[in-house]
Amino acid sequence: MKRTVARAPADAVSPRHARAASPGRKASAGAIADAIGHCLLVFTFVPALTVVPGWLLFESGNALNLREPVVFSFLLVRGVHTALDAFYTGIVPGVLTGLIDGLLVSAWLRSRAPTRSALYAGGALRGAIAAGLMIAVVAAQQLLAGEARTWGAGAVVFEIGSGLVCGALAIPGAARLLGYDPGTSASASK
Repeated sequence: MKRTVARAPADAVSPRHARAASPGRKASAGAIADAIGHCLLVFTFVPALTVVPGWLLFESGNALNLREPVVFSFLLVRGVHTALDAFYTGIVPGVLTGLIDGLLVSAWLRSRAPTRSALYAGGALRGAIAAGLMIAVVAAQQLLAGEARTWGAGAVVFEIGSGLVCGALAIPGAARLLGYDPGTSASASK
């Protein structure tokens, strides 16, 4: 006995996508926690990768790598050390920014169903806002603790820039975890 599967018309929208694209839909607490965790991971690990091009440039110009086999043999160790040092330096700002961004993204997608392009732009914008809030929180904490660290313009620009990039990178995964499919838009589901 042969079974046949009924197929929906190509222009039909599945109930999951119709629900996900509707503004005001409540996501479960687990989905919100997953989205926050996803943003936290992106904002913690991606900025540490910015040291790799500089390290590669330095190592390519290091004449000892070609002349001394012992120096060359520790090339990978130096690379791992450089990456871990960058990760360690940025872990607190990354975790804080990722947490703030996850909360902003969860609240934003709960209130509206943006189109695909607006999703990426909104994710980048929320990443930059989260980076700005992180700078304010860390600067206030340092001020209250009496620490002498000052935020230079280069550090602020780096944090805002990494917030833009990480926000754009984190938004598709966070949106999917919250039940919103970035492949559909609010206008496409009507």
